[in-house]
Amino acid sequence: MIEVPTATQLFALARGVNVRFGDHRCYYCGGACAEECVPASEHVKASFTSRDTVCGGDRVCDGCVAAMAEKAPVILPDGTIRENQKIRCYSWVITRNATIAATKAHRTWLARVLLDPSDPPFVVSLSDSGQKHLLYRAVVCRSQSRPTITLEGEQITYVPAHLLSRLQLCRDLCRVVGKKALTERMTFGQQMKIVAACGEQALEDWLSVKDEPLTRLAVWLTPSKKECEDDSENKTKTKRGRTAVNRRTDAGGVSAEAGRSA
Repeated sequence: MIEVPTATQLFALARGVNVRFGDHRCYYCGGACAEECVPASEHVKASFTSRDTVCGGDRVCDGCVAAMAEKAPVILPDGTIRENQKIRCYSWVITRNATIAATKAHRTWLARVLLDPSDPPFVVSLSDSGQKHLLYRAVVCRSQSRPTITLEGEQITYVPAHLLSRLQLCRDLCRVVGKKALTERMTFGQQMKIVAACGEQALEDWLSVKDEPLTRLAVWLTPSKKECEDDSENKTKTKRGRTAVNRRTDAGGVSAEAGRSA
């Protein structure tokens, strides 16, 4: 029988761990595991309080053991290797052959990953606090057109094109009022700043989607106010440069044509 791995089991398999499948169920992820796997009674600490998030099996699978390691090597998006790291402190992008750890400093990279998903199966687990074991709550995604990822344990299914437009809205607003304003109730003054800078439609769009899961994801992926300002300024400079080049090209074309006519 071919077993379908859970997120933690895919994580372990991609790291070369021997994942033993069988007739038992994992206490954390609910995945199939062998009798030889660690008994849940020996692994689960009395201080573990998130018991409403587990499946309640009698074993702990090799995947969950690997995903809860407190001292393990991790590879960052730029290839940097960090030794003796806590797995729970990172967001994770997992495929059949790779496990990439990311921090909040890698939000732009994570946004690119979500906008152009890997070939299934893959896992994206985003960690905000870095304090919780989240991989056992992640899901294995089997669709590129409608991926499902987890943000601090919350499952969010999205369409990449929709995420792109929501990200653009969040960046535009962040540039005006800052990222914190996107995570709490906006003041009247902040709303008026948005109207002045982006127009009434931008504010209406925000108010209509601010409580959606997709918006929570887009806000989390949005960089700081300064980064959004810098990005906007760079795009403006690039646009101006292209306009100037086009004007020179057009002028050159007219001159050449006039020369040929003469």
